[in-house]
Amino acid sequence: MQSERRTHLVGKGVVRFHAVYWPAMLLSAGLPLPTDILVHDYLTVDGRKISKSSGTTVDPEDLVAEFGTDAVRWRLLREVPRVGDADFTRGRLIAVPTPTWQAAWATSSTGS
Repeated sequence: MQSERRTHLVGKGVVRFHAVYWPAMLLSAGLPLPTDILVHDYLTVDGRKISKSSGTTVDPEDLVAEFGTDAVRWRLLREVPRVGDADFTRGRLIAVPTPTWQAAWATSSTGS
């Protein structure tokens, strides 16, 4: 089953390309256009935008191996705002006491 909606999720730094040029290319190729374009802000590391070219990266697999999946999920869900850039530091991840995120995660996953 194919959905009628075609949602593109893009970072705020590439909005022009994905909202103007890419739809123009799709239109000229006779392909369906996105029905929604959702734009997210930046996730930064120690105040610097995450970027492969600048080497500012965080390997999520390393974080999960060290802290566990639930701790990483909790940190991102708790600390990343719906609007605005969010800064990630290992120190903030470590600073969240284990019982705090475990209790909150258990409560949220049971629907309480």
